[in-house]
Amino acid sequence: MKVLKSINTEDLKDESNRAYYNLLMTQTRHVLYMTPMPDSIINGCIEYYTKHYDAEQLAKSYYYKGAILRNKDKIKEAILTLKAGEIHAKESDNKVLLHHIAEQIAFINMKADNLNTALKYEYIALQNSKLTGNKAWIVEDLFQMAAIFNNKDMDDSCEHYMREALKYTSYLHKELKADFYANAGAYYYNSNKPDSAEKYILMSIKAKPTARAEFILGVIYMDKGRKAEAWRLYEKAVADGDFDIKAEVLAWMSDIKKEQGEYKEAMKLAERSKAAEDSMKAIQRTEDMLALQKSIEKEEAVKNAGQWMPAAATAIAALAIIIIAAAVYHRKKMSRARNLMEEDREKIEMYTQQMESMAASGKDRDKEIKKLKKKIEDIRKHEAETVSRGKRLHKEIADGGTTVKWSKDDFEAFIEYFRIEYAEKAREAESRYGKLTTNSLFALSLITIGFSDKDIQRIMAITPGALRTIKYRLKKQIKMVN
Repeated sequence: MKVLKSINTEDLKDESNRAYYNLLMTQTRHVLYMTPMPDSIINGCIEYYTKHYDAEQLAKSYYYKGAILRNKDKIKEAILTLKAGEIHAKESDNKVLLHHIAEQIAFINMKADNLNTALKYEYIALQNSKLTGNKAWIVEDLFQMAAIFNNKDMDDSCEHYMREALKYTSYLHKELKADFYANAGAYYYNSNKPDSAEKYILMSIKAKPTARAEFILGVIYMDKGRKAEAWRLYEKAVADGDFDIKAEVLAWMSDIKKEQGEYKEAMKLAERSKAAEDSMKAIQRTEDMLALQKSIEKEEAVKNAGQWMPAAATAIAALAIIIIAAAVYHRKKMSRARNLMEEDREKIEMYTQQMESMAASGKDRDKEIKKLKKKIEDIRKHEAETVSRGKRLHKEIADGGTTVKWSKDDFEAFIEYFRIEYAEKAREAESRYGKLTTNSLFALSLITIGFSDKDIQRIMAITPGALRTIKYRLKKQIKMVN
């Protein structure tokens, strides 16, 4: 896409030209991951195409506004906007738009663990990607179907869609192929198939080396006991990755050092992780400031302005969707159900050791010690609030409620309450299993507490077949550990 600096917005006297220009600008900035223009710009497009009805352009306007809202984590507004766009996309019978809108809605619902809704819309996206014949979209939609079934603990369906997706890899260029193989490696790692995981991660690195693939390969090697190789891969990922990857890998390395009892080294790594995270936020703030200072006339516009989604932009859009989905899938699946209280106790122990070291140094470190004491107080206060929240949630579901509207934090709070209120049963149950997802651990906690199958189906809003699958997967985990 070339920069069309020759376009002077003051020359766009016609209202229709201004609306179309603004829609193209919104589209371009979204595709290129640029900070979006003020809301009034896309709202003006919606207003114009509603007044002078154009189903396709109105659907596009709603789609991009919904995508922008989703990126801002304004989930409820994003869903409502995308649903509005869906109506007009159906009216225009634009398969590309129908695909994009369905995929966005599926992605949002998957992230929120509304898996049945996610599955419904991802299936719609898949059907439309097949109608367009876009192989990159087909492979991504097949993979997303596999990811949703994986989260639903439906192994057979997950494996089916993963195998279908792998059939299409020859149609992808190396960047997309690298991302897809990395996702396949993450999937097989989480399915306790380390050899298959290693195979696909190595294929990803062969297609195009990335810091994220190096990180995942390091995780696999660590589990296989190849600790020196794993650590070198972590360090390489930190060296090669952007600040986002650096923060994630350094936090992972810190956790490993804590498990090994090397708290001083763990603290250093945690501090480096925090510094990387702060740098990432600072860069984003700078980009936002620069974007706001530039006038619309001086920004990049779309090549061949008469066309929507030219070939180059289409390829970039497909890449954007896959990269975003890959990042979220990695983070979601690589981080298993956390023991929040255990993490808090480790932090308290590290802070306590730091305070003791400061006190023994003979230097005036009162201010620093005071800050650490405050951190410990905050952690203990948060622990109490979490357990209280978990207790309230337990009462809700025991009284006939469901988890349909629960957030990720709600599930984690309930699990922490379970670990404290039913401590002996919880330790015994968790000791029998390997790595469990939050969803599996939640189901295990309900079974351990003594909820009936009928109650668990109501609480989790699942079918009897889905519950049988969850139980089968739990039994399989026991065998793997043994």
